[in-house]
Amino acid sequence: MSVAGIVVSAVVLAIVVPVMTISHSPQPCSGYYFQGTCYRYRTYVGTWGTCATGHRPKSPYGYCYHNNCNYEYSGHCYKYKTYVGRSGSCTSGVKSSVGYCYSTNCSHYEYNGACYRYRKYVQGSSHNCTGIRSPDNYCYHTSCPFHLGADTCYYYQTYVGNTGSCVDAGADGVKSSDGYCYSYNCSSYEYSGSCYKDKKYVGSEGNCIGVRSSDNYCYYSGLFHSYLGTYYKHRTYVGSLGCPEVESPDGYCYYNNCSYEYSGSCYFYKTYVGSDGSCREYTGTYDVISSDGYCYSRTCSYHVYSGSCYKYKAYVGSAGSCTDGVTHGGYCYYSCPTGYGYAGSCYKYRKYADN
Repeated sequence: MSVAGIVVSAVVLAIVVPVMTISHSPQPCSGYYFQGTCYRYRTYVGTWGTCATGHRPKSPYGYCYHNNCNYEYSGHCYKYKTYVGRSGSCTSGVKSSVGYCYSTNCSHYEYNGACYRYRKYVQGSSHNCTGIRSPDNYCYHTSCPFHLGADTCYYYQTYVGNTGSCVDAGADGVKSSDGYCYSYNCSSYEYSGSCYKDKKYVGSEGNCIGVRSSDNYCYYSGLFHSYLGTYYKHRTYVGSLGCPEVESPDGYCYYNNCSYEYSGSCYFYKTYVGSDGSCREYTGTYDVISSDGYCYSRTCSYHVYSGSCYKYKAYVGSAGSCTDGVTHGGYCYYSCPTGYGYAGSCYKYRKYADN
């Protein structure tokens, strides 16, 4: 072969070699290609954010490239998966149709792969958690358990009524106009988001006038009254005038059943005294009289029959007259709100007759 032929062959070989190298270029990347490597996931953390362990490297545009993923949703990778419910808020992430919030950053409290807005220490078996409880006795919430006002969050809401106070709930808090006590701490017993002053085990068949738990404890607020180890809804001083349930030696009546309720209060007796009558005159007590002429009282210093207090009780027999009252066992019970009573009848006038 001539010298010219050798030169031409060398040139051809020089051209063929680069062509063979190009034919071995990297396979197409189905994920994200960065700095010569193909990654399955790309997570945005911002300019100042940092990539999690194993999530390297980070691009100048704030993306972390990685092949491992804590939680995947809709083709993207997230660090936290927190259940907030269908109506819950997910301001720092993406919410799924079933109520999970997927996020890459957590500015509050992290626990078990989730991000929570609120956290409170709830040590002890008497302190319950309405959110997620950790083994080290922290209670995590994604939203505020109870709001009172726009910016204040409380952990407990306990009903104490119009006349009760937060002391009755066993907590230091703020009382609302509708009779609820809102507090951040509970110094007594917690149950289902409320704070109670006491709790007692009542069993599966025991009576509970407070709030019964699933493990058969009864929780009592300060609205209830304790006497000889038993709680009652009401306590009223009756002196020596009698009590339909349990009476203490110092004259207090403890009871749960309310015979008559009027204007939000509980009474034992309801007696008609007329529009011009008074409770003092016909029942011997200083209680209340309704607009329709009924006297509601907790004591009766005269005669009791069928839930009413009568000023007079006269024996009339089985055939006797009792036109102004009610009969029982041959007796006539009556009050005569418009006059004077005698022998089972009422009279408008009375005059002293000197024999």
